[in-house]
Amino acid sequence: MIKIKKLSLMNKNFVYKLFFSFIVFSILLLASIIFIHVSFTQQQKYETFKAETSLQYEEKKLFLENFLQKRKDSLLAISNNPYFREYVASELYVHNTDFLFYTIMEENKDYMQFRYINEKGMEALRFDRRGYGQTAFKVGQLQNKSNRYYYQETAKMRLGEVFYSKLDLNMENGKIQEPHIHVLRVATPVYIRNTYKGVLIVNIFMEQFLKVFQLSPIFDIYLLNNNGQFVEEGIYFDKKTMEKILDTHDEMIISEKNLYVKRLNIGNQSLLLLYKSKTEMLKKHRQNDTKMAILILLFAILISIPFAYLMSRPTKLAFDEMIKEGDKLHDLALNLDKKIEEETLKNAKKDRLLQHQSKMAELGDMIGNIAHQWRHPLTRLSLILQNMNAYRKKDKLNDKIFDKSMEDSLEQILFMSDTIENFKDFYRTDKKQSQFFISQVIDKIDKIIGIGLRHDNITFILNDPQAVQIKGIKNELVQVLLNLIVNAKDALKENKIHDAYIHVDIAQIQESIQIEVKDNAGGIPQEIMQEIFNPYFTTKEEKGTGIGLYLSKTIIEESFNGKLLVNNDHNGATFTILLPI
Repeated sequence: MIKIKKLSLMNKNFVYKLFFSFIVFSILLLASIIFIHVSFTQQQKYETFKAETSLQYEEKKLFLENFLQKRKDSLLAISNNPYFREYVASELYVHNTDFLFYTIMEENKDYMQFRYINEKGMEALRFDRRGYGQTAFKVGQLQNKSNRYYYQETAKMRLGEVFYSKLDLNMENGKIQEPHIHVLRVATPVYIRNTYKGVLIVNIFMEQFLKVFQLSPIFDIYLLNNNGQFVEEGIYFDKKTMEKILDTHDEMIISEKNLYVKRLNIGNQSLLLLYKSKTEMLKKHRQNDTKMAILILLFAILISIPFAYLMSRPTKLAFDEMIKEGDKLHDLALNLDKKIEEETLKNAKKDRLLQHQSKMAELGDMIGNIAHQWRHPLTRLSLILQNMNAYRKKDKLNDKIFDKSMEDSLEQILFMSDTIENFKDFYRTDKKQSQFFISQVIDKIDKIIGIGLRHDNITFILNDPQAVQIKGIKNELVQVLLNLIVNAKDALKENKIHDAYIHVDIAQIQESIQIEVKDNAGGIPQEIMQEIFNPYFTTKEEKGTGIGLYLSKTIIEESFNGKLLVNNDHNGATFTILLPI
């Protein structure tokens, strides 16, 4: 047995060795990280970012030029149309000109207004549509536009020239329209036998174009004018960054913000095109940095092995003697701790298994809903590709057909992207409490399974006259209500109910909030009414897991301090959630 004095001396020497070896190890580790990170990471990130943004800019520039050229060609073609020219010169062929304008509006679903303004600045012929893709109509109440900048600028131009306005908000009768509508105006002067006769002008809805233009898997794309105003609302950069952006003459990279700025011309105006790396891409870079740090740590550990060996020998001797001298009480305490730990792990594994099984079941339903929503756009994409291939084989694939096919394809892709965004939000593991409207939860659920309900001819009705709010974890309430609604849907389908419905009624009654989920599937048998909230109890045989209602009840009781109850009425089952305010 080692004496106390000797053990103390050995421990003292060990402390000194541990101190100095830790210093050496830390210096080596930090030096390795700094050297490798500075040498490789920053330069590689900068070069990759520069190459990707340059490539994206060229694609967006070509897309914009094609868009503008198509509108220019259309406008010049109308200005040279014989019926239109006879109408301008002598007011002949009025009906032919009306039909011509209407046809152009119907062919171009993004045309908001198509007008002929005479040499006095008065609208002589005007067709409108209220929204993108809606039916065009002739306007009888015409206005004087002689004081508008786009008319005055176009009137100064020569034959064949085209004016492009600022990308601004539409105005009617001197007021900006509500809600805001982004509009681009394209105009050309009209001359008859070298005499100025007015202006031919089209107003274009730009919302759909901007959505497609700003679509990118790796960047957030913004458009900014020379006054520092964004085309989109709600975008903000700090003052220092904005000053750098506005000072851009051609192009610039602001590396500390992961931001690429490039000037872009639309006709006679200049805009700033901004590319900012998406959060997902930055996360990917950080993951790469983490991998590199792990490699450095492994290298440092290999270096530290000799030091660890030197330190471990006296420690091992000391602790061997101490273990031999341990008393029975210490052994008993270890055994007790071990048993407690084992039981805790068993309970934790059971809870994780329940949550995992629930998520797997929900994931299966989500995948089915995604597939249902994607089926139609995928069919359209297939048809577009088949048509393009057919045109190519017949040597008829011109620029107009190709551009139209690209626009249609990008619209379908945008729809599919929105679908993924809706489903992705459901799986966010945000545990932060917030104040929210319960109707927002129902809207979120409708985006997830609404199409499936309508496909199964199930009427889904929300009744929330008081617009009730609550404070809590929003996604947990989504999980509970989604489970109740999906259970109701399954019961309606299984029982083949005609005129099937699911009603969600929300009300604030005195000091509590009541949420009722009702269906007309016939109700729950009384003999199993008391068992449905037990874990692993299910009536769905192979399809069910038996944990959805158990977890729903647990969430309501533990997270919201409320109650989840069930009863039958004359039509079906009613699940009632009672929550304190």
